[in-house]
Amino acid sequence: MSSTDRSDPEAAIRAFCEDEFRPIAERVVANGQRCFAHGPDPDASSYYVQRGRTSMGKADFETPAFRTAEEFADELAAMWRSQGFEALCPLALSMARLAEQLKQGDAQSGEVSPFVYVMF
Repeated sequence: MSSTDRSDPEAAIRAFCEDEFRPIAERVVANGQRCFAHGPDPDASSYYVQRGRTSMGKADFETPAFRTAEEFADELAAMWRSQGFEALCPLALSMARLAEQLKQGDAQSGEVSPFVYVMF
């Protein structure tokens, strides 16, 4: 079965992980790098951070919209690059396309969900 077959999303995810993610992860580990902490930092006296802003604004609730998988991939790669995870950048486009492939639309039917209270 093809990994691009929408009827089997697990196969598509498995293929992405095996064919693309695993080789990059193995290379990152072989270079002695870590993307995530494996435990608490022994040199940190506290993890408490004093916040500079104590209230949220409208912009905090807005998320950017992307028209294409390529736009999203560019933004994802830029974020990883800014965080020092350059090795992950080659995954951005494949990951964006996988997300687009697995996106499910809302099924439309004439019936009202039993979780909705209908007023007449």
